[in-house]
Amino acid sequence: MSNVRTSTRRRAAAGALSVLGSAALVCLPIASASAATATIYVSPSAAVGAPGTSCATAAYSNIDTALAHAAPGDTVVACAGTYREDVVIQVPFLSLIGESATIDAAGLSGTTTGAILGEDPYNGITIEASRVTVEGFTVEGAQGEGILAVNPNPVKGPLIGKMQLFTGEPLTHVTIEDNIVTGNDVGFNNPKSPYSACTPKGGSDCGEGIHLMSVSYSTVLDNQSVANAGGILITDEFGPTHNNLIEGNYVEGNTKDCGITLPGHNLAVNPKTGKLDPSFGGVYDNRVLNNDVIANGVKGYGAGIGIFAPESFTGAYNNLVEGNLIEGNGLAGISVHSHQANAYVNGNAFIGNTIEVNNVDRADGTDTKPIDHNTTAILIWSAATVYHFAIKDNRIVGDTYGIWLTPSTVSATGLETNYFSTVATHVYDAK
Repeated sequence: MSNVRTSTRRRAAAGALSVLGSAALVCLPIASASAATATIYVSPSAAVGAPGTSCATAAYSNIDTALAHAAPGDTVVACAGTYREDVVIQVPFLSLIGESATIDAAGLSGTTTGAILGEDPYNGITIEASRVTVEGFTVEGAQGEGILAVNPNPVKGPLIGKMQLFTGEPLTHVTIEDNIVTGNDVGFNNPKSPYSACTPKGGSDCGEGIHLMSVSYSTVLDNQSVANAGGILITDEFGPTHNNLIEGNYVEGNTKDCGITLPGHNLAVNPKTGKLDPSFGGVYDNRVLNNDVIANGVKGYGAGIGIFAPESFTGAYNNLVEGNLIEGNGLAGISVHSHQANAYVNGNAFIGNTIEVNNVDRADGTDTKPIDHNTTAILIWSAATVYHFAIKDNRIVGDTYGIWLTPSTVSATGLETNYFSTVATHVYDAK
């Protein structure tokens, strides 16, 4: 795999304060794991009846088989080698650690027992339990996602227009760290895909390197997400997704979609009261810090970091995007779209990012609003509703437009604090 490097940025010092104090990770009460734990070894060269005390004496050759014998609190170590399977984790308090291990899901047809709304997962790794850590794997070739963490027990809610809503308790305290996810784009936008999320009718929300779906208080740290359809996706189909930390990841060359995307797909605003209602959904209070986001969306329709509310009463709000390097992406480096009235994107903050030439496809916008045909660092538009943002202390280099705003619906504080170098128009109010 070429052009892959570990991010030069590491996690911020413990205790550092964010400008969005509510986004700080906190511990929630949850049942503790058993005090008696075990380490289970998996190896392609495992021997039946071996003692299983090390990689050299592993008793399991299949990761899913080892997981079936694991209890809460156990650690499953996948030793060096390639595993042709789609792994499903349903045990809480479990650590799955790869030691030079590759999960190759190419050509698999969802043969595992894990199922979401009646579908097999078709992913490299699917996490369906809280307090799970996945670390140290290369994951490639999946029809769905490289690594998907998802609430496995959604509750069917009301039908709002054409939108079928679900709710449920998010997974919590999931850690996805130091993995390489690549080439997980084979099912993207495929009308014949057996995984419905990949089809155009299903919205083509597949092919991501890493996807959090209805997950909270979790961490995606120091991963490399390269050459998938999209890099990292955070959505709320089966309940709210909030208070997650996305930090230190290297996200490059995911050419069919955004580098890091935070779209609202569920009910975030109560249509009856017009007020936020996180009992169903919303993508909020997440922190996207110190990631390298490079050359994504150049063959599709993708921003470096995208925050979107595509339908009325959906929402992606109060998220912090800080300290990221963003360059060479198909749409604007940071792109925010509120497509319809009451599609809620208020209170997002973009602070201290380095943003070089973006919107290289020169096509950020919609069918009903003026499309930006110029290179642009930050683009924010709202079709109808008035929203406010914080945009400050960013270093913007080489773009035609530094900050592109819809004048009647978008306002921002901190515009005067941004640094512009060889930028033709620092702040452009679209007419």
